Amino acid sequence: MKTSFHKFMASNAVQEVSNVELGAVKIDLALVDDIKIMVNALSSQKSIDDDVINKTVQILRPLQQLKKDGVDRVKTNESVINSSVVKIKLANDLLLKASQMSKALGVDLKSIQGYDEVVKLVAVLEKNIQRHKEYTNELKQVI
Repeated sequence: MKTSFHKFMASNAVQEVSNVELGAVKIDLALVDDIKIMVNALSSQKSIDDDVINKTVQILRPLQQLKKDGVDRVKTNESVINSSVVKIKLANDLLLKASQMSKALGVDLKSIQGYDEVVKLVAVLEKNIQRHKEYTNELKQVI
């Protein structure tokens, strides 16, 4: 027969088990709440990450293309500079020849058709070479 002491002890044991179970449920509920909060925080961060990544790619891709175009432009500019240098040298050789012939023949250089135009164009090309070099150097610094 169970005495009141035994009933009391059994009741306390059930209460302790219930408290342990309730404690476990409270821990589980708190953990579930924490997990839900974390899921929301991580989902929010994922949305932010996705947005930032997309915006970065929108900036990056054109910059990559511009860099490639810049490298190509440097090569083109250097080729154009070299071509201009060669043509200026040929023009200067021709102008020298014209000057020597005009002296030998006693003809005024200005009377030679196209002579002044060649002189003007050589001056323009020399300025253009300087501009090409300046812009090409700036471009090299950027890329």
